Amino acid sequence: MASIWAQERGEKEPRKVRGYLDAGDAKKLIRSMVRRWSGPVVEAQAYDYLLFRTEAEYLQGRPCGSLFVEFFSPPSAPEPGQPTRPTSTSRG
Repeated sequence: MASIWAQERGEKEPRKVRGYLDAGDAKKLIRSMVRRWSGPVVEAQAYDYLLFRTEAEYLQGRPCGSLFVEFFSPPSAPEPGQPTRPTSTSRG
């Protein structure tokens, strides 16, 4: 399963934008998101983009955020419809 993550300048940790994607869907979705971005974009690595709001930020090398695909993203929660196993807090 793949996930798309975004991180804005000043945030310590990236946040998940979308999860439970296969690799092909993740590639299509991130390309679509990058095409819709209104400012300059630099592809730092394959499917890892630096986003700039203005040309001045781009020239100064100050991205306002990043957008990237994590292709082998372990699920952070059970997939929809999957059974869950109750956890016990006491030992018998």
